[in-house]
Amino acid sequence: MNYSAAVGSYCSLVDQFPHSKKGQEARERFLTGAKPHLLGIDNVTTWPGSGGAKGTVPLWKFSMGAGLLDLLAQSKGLYHFQAPRLPEDLAVYRSDGSVLLGSVAHEHTGWMNLTAEEKADPRLGLVELRLKDR
Repeated sequence: MNYSAAVGSYCSLVDQFPHSKKGQEARERFLTGAKPHLLGIDNVTTWPGSGGAKGTVPLWKFSMGAGLLDLLAQSKGLYHFQAPRLPEDLAVYRSDGSVLLGSVAHEHTGWMNLTAEEKADPRLGLVELRLKDR
């Protein structure tokens, strides 16, 4: 996460919280902590890694920063970003809008789209990656 935050400009999470009382409480709890970093909310049918949704879902966009990182670090890991406790499918973007890190939490799938410069970055050595054959 620290590498993605250093290279990325903003991130997104999908609001798929259940409409139950517990789901709405979890939604409000997360948004209360993340609100200072909120850039906007877009209603989307697709997001990085998704096959599409039936109808639209809110995609929350947050600026990367220390306070948001502290909130995200409360997760047990990338695949823990799942409802009903947390928003889903964390993605991190570069300033040009391209995806640096994407995930589909319920499928335990995550990936990084790295430039040549990013692949050579020594900070990346701290990240455990398995390369995908193309």
